[in-house]
Amino acid sequence: MHKSNEMEIQQLIDQAAKEGNILPITSGCDSHCIFCSHKNNPPEIDVISIGVRSVEKITQTMNYLDPHKVITIGESASSIIEQFH
Repeated sequence: MHKSNEMEIQQLIDQAAKEGNILPITSGCDSHCIFCSHKNNPPEIDVISIGVRSVEKITQTMNYLDPHKVITIGESASSIIEQFH
């Protein structure tokens, strides 16, 4: 997993919102689905875990979303992944 600083992570979140209309909420996941693609990612896949985001940060990201397009709630549509607990 790629180690990024907070500023790099925020830039990725903002980019996902601007370009993909994606609203990342959390990287937390405790489902452990047998079909989860993250378990089978090759080591060279560059992914980021964002942890749990505050309501304030989520609200700030919402400013980049286009309300006239489909908004994807979640991070698996981007390079941000869920982190297993």
